[in-house]
Amino acid sequence: MKARLLALMGETDYSIFVTVMALMLCILTAISMNPAAVSSALSFFQNVITVNFTWFIMLLVGVNFFFAMWIALSRYGKIILGNEGDKPEFSYLSWISMLFSAGVGIGFVCFGVAEPMWHLYTSTHTANMGATGAAAGVPMAIQITVSNWGASCWALFAVGGMAIALPSYRKNLPMCVGTGLFGILGKKCTTSPIAKAADTLGIIGAICGNSAALGMGVMSISTAMLRIFGVEIGTFGQFSIMATIIVAFIISSVSGLQRGVRILSIGNLVIAAGLLIFVLVAGPTTYLLNMVTEVTGMYVSQFMNMNFFTDAGHLQQGGWIRWWPVFYWLWWISYIPFVGGFIARISKGRSLREFVVGVTLATTVVSLLWFTIMGGAGAWAELSHNLPIWTTMQAQGSEPAIYMLLESYPMGNIAAVFALISLLVFTITTSDSASFFISMQVSKGNRNPTAASRILWGLVLGMLGVAVMAVGGEEAMNALKSLAVAGSAPFCIIQVMLIISLYRMLKMIDRGEM
Repeated sequence: MKARLLALMGETDYSIFVTVMALMLCILTAISMNPAAVSSALSFFQNVITVNFTWFIMLLVGVNFFFAMWIALSRYGKIILGNEGDKPEFSYLSWISMLFSAGVGIGFVCFGVAEPMWHLYTSTHTANMGATGAAAGVPMAIQITVSNWGASCWALFAVGGMAIALPSYRKNLPMCVGTGLFGILGKKCTTSPIAKAADTLGIIGAICGNSAALGMGVMSISTAMLRIFGVEIGTFGQFSIMATIIVAFIISSVSGLQRGVRILSIGNLVIAAGLLIFVLVAGPTTYLLNMVTEVTGMYVSQFMNMNFFTDAGHLQQGGWIRWWPVFYWLWWISYIPFVGGFIARISKGRSLREFVVGVTLATTVVSLLWFTIMGGAGAWAELSHNLPIWTTMQAQGSEPAIYMLLESYPMGNIAAVFALISLLVFTITTSDSASFFISMQVSKGNRNPTAASRILWGLVLGMLGVAVMAVGGEEAMNALKSLAVAGSAPFCIIQVMLIISLYRMLKMIDRGEM
């Protein structure tokens, strides 16, 4: 029996397996019994963190970014993630495509038009300019969005990924989050309670964050079906969509990285590029090109200010800073283990310089283009052509925004269908990447976990999303999202340790010890 289980699931760290399953059961039970109370309690905890530790979170994100840039620009940039002579497993196109599909693609579709609109009407920055809801505030609103999705966000994943990848590839250690602490713990990074806690936190963050993202994707797909085809998706329809996505990402996961995530990611990057070109050509082209130029300049010139902004100019911190920039940083920190770990897995053979430039800068360029063109086109339609995007968002949430914009153009319904396809594929690849990462952690850092293990954790991800939707709908999904963010608080400390560990590993390489 043991031999058959080993052949099916591979080596399994049962201490982590049992802990995670027990925690998931407790979480699901609590949310099932009273989703509103759980959401309220977690929101209170999140509020305590954001009110009292905004300064620490902003400092951590800023220091992390400059540390990543220092590695890329220093002599350490030549170090290979692997042994001398190791070649990259994936081409540049495949690699960059998979970076986006690992964890942020759903947000691109859901918030490409909507987030700049939120900042235009609600942010502290546009209010301080006296440009709330005005054309003069659009560049600032887009710049805020790019800051939330740009270099500082991706640098968190880059540092986490490098810390995990270096000892895994150069010392042949398990590809686990705890392995990233090798510079501090040495060989105890595979057995230490701190390392096990890091592994467990990483898995919980991946499960909760991706289950919530899966739910968000399903709700956005439901909105798209109503707007494009006039089909109202009820509760049963949402469950059917969820079941279809679960089956699809399990098939993709079993197909392996080369045939599953890679092919879907490249295809989706092509669709996203097509949508971007469509909006640029069909929309106010000159206005959008001017906006790209201006936002680029603003992003570079105000980078320091945006990264260290804590709203200290007000005696009482406003709600916007807590529920936008700080929430985003906590959300991205909760994604460090999953996205960083997955990126580490697909980056063998690349130099640290290549790694940082690709993960941090190439992705920022794409983010800037996407949010500037989509957000700028949405603002133009709202302010110049009275397309009621903001009014609709206040009543129905962020989901309809991108479809309203696309439908306002000639052949917009066709473009909206492609946006729906892109969202569907992003939802599949994100869940696929998450199930692959979780399987690696539970399988004692095996870089190629068994198909059965990936299927199991794919089912856990999907079924948690289904169960939460069934018992509490959107409120329960918000509780799950708040749980992922709350879990990022202790991971802030682990990220500090990962930075220190990575620095010490670079020095160990200097001494010939790695």
